[in-house]
Amino acid sequence: MKWLKTYKLYLEQDENEMIEPSKADTDPSVGEEEKKQNEDTLEFLRKEIMYFKQKKTTIEKIFKQAEKDPEKLNIDDELKSKIYMNKKFPQERNRFLSMYEQQLRTKLMIHNFKLQVEKDKTKIIELQNKLNDNRSSQSSLKSTGSENETYDELKKQETNLNEEIKKLKDNITNNNQKLTKIKSEKLLEQEKKFNEFILKEEKRLKEMQNATK
Repeated sequence: MKWLKTYKLYLEQDENEMIEPSKADTDPSVGEEEKKQNEDTLEFLRKEIMYFKQKKTTIEKIFKQAEKDPEKLNIDDELKSKIYMNKKFPQERNRFLSMYEQQLRTKLMIHNFKLQVEKDKTKIIELQNKLNDNRSSQSSLKSTGSENETYDELKKQETNLNEEIKKLKDNITNNNQKLTKIKSEKLLEQEKKFNEFILKEEKRLKEMQNATK
């Protein structure tokens, strides 16, 4: 009986220890500290989203300018001074702007590939005109029986022109393939991730705002 009484006292003591409130539940300073952290997180996220919306047009203008004057504009310097306020990457920079920047860089890459394709097409037209003139000159010499050194030189030029045209056509094919891949894979994936990210963070912002009311 003495043993049973001792065991009962042990159980009662153990039960009381289990339901004893923790320091976090009883110490008001712990609750205030957690509340302050939540408020700080909420304020940081609010400012981050607001800053992104304020700078979105500016960052787009920088990349548009890069399309027009690629040699005159240093994108990294422009972004550092006008967008990120000389903050280090990636720790201190606005997450929304950093992700959006990657989209804009991909779009700039697409623009440059398209530009190169157009330049190559223009060059092909120029070379084709030269090739037509060359063949016309060959025909004239052949018709008069003047197949001399000039004729031989024209034949060499014709070969070179055909080779240049072939290289340009190959370049166009390769660049168009790269364009298709970048658009269908890289850009779409970046846009999808960014849209999901901003929706998730805006939802989190609303939830945190509601929780603090």
